[in-house]
Amino acid sequence: MCQANASNAETVEAAWGFVKRSYFDQSYNNQDWEAAHQRYLDRVKKGQRAESVVRDMIASLGDRYSRVIDAATFEQLMAFDPLGVGLVLARNDAKQVFVSSPPFAGSAAEKAGIKQGDIVDSINNMSFKEMSLLAVCDRVAQGDAAEVSLQLQRPGNAEVREVSLARPRQAKPLNQVECGVVTGKNDRKIGYFRLRNVGARSAVDLRAALAKVRSDGAQELVIDLRGNPGGSFPAALEIAEIFLKPGAVAAQVQLPTSESRKPLRVGEGTSQTSTEPLVVLVDGGSASASEVLAVALRGNCRAPLLGSKTFGKAAVQGVFGLPNKEAVALTVARYSGPSGTQIEGGLQPDLPLPGPSLPLGISLSGAAAELGLPLLQNGDYAALDVRASQANGTSHAVKRIEGVQDFVPPNAIEELGTATLAQRVQVLESIVQQQAQQLQQMTKVLEGVQKDVRRTVSVMQYNILASYLGKNTQPWFLYGADISAEEREQVFARFNARGPDGTPKHAWPDYATGILSPEEIAEVERYDAFFRWDFRRQKLLDQIEIMDPDVLSLVELDDHAFFAECLCDEWDSVFRKRPRASSADGCGIFWRKSKFELLASEGFDMVDGSDDKGREKRDRSCVMVLLKWRVAGHHVLPLVVVSTHLAKDPYNKAQTAIRVRQVTQIMASLTEFTSKHEARHCPVVLLGDLNARHFGEIRGHGAQSSDAQASRNEGSILPHVILVFLLL
Repeated sequence: MCQANASNAETVEAAWGFVKRSYFDQSYNNQDWEAAHQRYLDRVKKGQRAESVVRDMIASLGDRYSRVIDAATFEQLMAFDPLGVGLVLARNDAKQVFVSSPPFAGSAAEKAGIKQGDIVDSINNMSFKEMSLLAVCDRVAQGDAAEVSLQLQRPGNAEVREVSLARPRQAKPLNQVECGVVTGKNDRKIGYFRLRNVGARSAVDLRAALAKVRSDGAQELVIDLRGNPGGSFPAALEIAEIFLKPGAVAAQVQLPTSESRKPLRVGEGTSQTSTEPLVVLVDGGSASASEVLAVALRGNCRAPLLGSKTFGKAAVQGVFGLPNKEAVALTVARYSGPSGTQIEGGLQPDLPLPGPSLPLGISLSGAAAELGLPLLQNGDYAALDVRASQANGTSHAVKRIEGVQDFVPPNAIEELGTATLAQRVQVLESIVQQQAQQLQQMTKVLEGVQKDVRRTVSVMQYNILASYLGKNTQPWFLYGADISAEEREQVFARFNARGPDGTPKHAWPDYATGILSPEEIAEVERYDAFFRWDFRRQKLLDQIEIMDPDVLSLVELDDHAFFAECLCDEWDSVFRKRPRASSADGCGIFWRKSKFELLASEGFDMVDGSDDKGREKRDRSCVMVLLKWRVAGHHVLPLVVVSTHLAKDPYNKAQTAIRVRQVTQIMASLTEFTSKHEARHCPVVLLGDLNARHFGEIRGHGAQSSDAQASRNEGSILPHVILVFLLL
């Protein structure tokens, strides 16, 4: 094979290998990729150039985001190099940092003999075991050192060598965040941030901007992502860390080697920087990494989205350099919101806003914006996340990657191109005026949202125990009489002394006779009168009227028809009977008709142990409803209410294990229910008889309300706990 053909074959081989290892669709658009390998090499042997063969190869994948980047464009993209030495770094499956593409032609890295695949242990004595790749590159980019020192290993060689590289191309990161403060009604000051893109320095610049607007008195925040075409996926997660609690799921990502999505959480070692009220502005020009940021904040109920539908790009691209100095951009992962919200096709805003996007007003190097080169940690690629579409009037975003020109407002390009200095000033003043008008409109909308976005709901939970206490077969009522602990223990011992068939030997009051005096037995019976159902149910109706709740949960309810009839004028309800044939009780949820409208309901049965033959028996029930507020703005979220009765005996280990299993089943059913009805981001109220010794048994599925925490003593059972939480 001649030298030219050998070079072409090397390029085709490299491109084919990148697709095989890293392309998201491992069916390769339903192709036999091994067979395709030989077909492409055969074309090279027949004299076809690598450029043509590789383009056909990538086109065969049928992916609108995967493409070939020509050498000239790739060189310009590489011109913004955070290290300044011509290297593109990534992490491999073993979490090692390595050189993911051939060093750029003529760069210091190429001259030093660094090869694709070399392992990088540290840069400027900063170890990747202690710092992220993004943090190291950012620190180097911010420094003014004339050299970069790397510790390298060649694959298969344990020898570590140190290389010092000159930095002829000093990186000068541009500020990626514009900020300011506007004053709304009641002198409330609003901090405004416009993110030009999502790049290596976005989180750093946003933190600095946040400090600035706080010093200017900002009490509420607005992040403007309109016209933001994205950038780096991990940079979007770094920005989300500023606003989310440690451990929160910011996004889910699916890699080529996995059929399931992996949750990406905010680092446990981080601290939430901002807790101020927040809204996010989006439009059809918000794409890719900016959509990741938007859905992370909304998915954690941290901020509503205002504006118009986003672009809808849920793919992450990796850029891989080829031996012929071109590169291939491949879709290497797909992402979704924290709860699985699909981004492909666009995110609908919680509150639509009319009007055009704000003009940016400041030039920005497209190459610098696109390639801050923060890298994904889970694959052998650098994340170059760009969009190639003319849709929604965002052709300027395409020029950023294809033409690599300054990014100025499209409607001002012609005016600024040939204008005099005075004319340029006039145009820019007009742009600033438009921004001010848009900010005033946004301020009014924000004030309206703040008035309407919060809704208060009062709930009431009660255990009926109608037939159980009415039977008067167990000494429950001894606690209501003036009886000593010693007497009570003796009565319990006699009651628990069962006959050969397992039933109690005595009925009341036989098992108390001889232990309690006739006066004490009479006192117990007088107290028992208060537990008769005809007395208690009227008292409960009186209490409902006094407390005036919006939502009512009744557990162990064996008289649903009575309550449904008594409350029918003002209340609607659903009921789920306990599966045991001999029981009439179950769980019921009631809600005020004037406050809520039922959107959906669902009930199911749960395992509650096993019978004497070891077969699972279902003896617990759960019911859930999705309620829509009748008087609310359309951006106010519906409410999910769950009522259940978990396994008894809080001090029995087997029953505790069953309770944990029941909670797991409830959460799985709740996830399915809310996903089916597009309510994954709605608040959830869990009511019922949880029979738990302490909140730790169900912690991790919700957050205990402060009232519930304050109302119990340490070590007591939590039979009637109200939990309010959000699904993760």
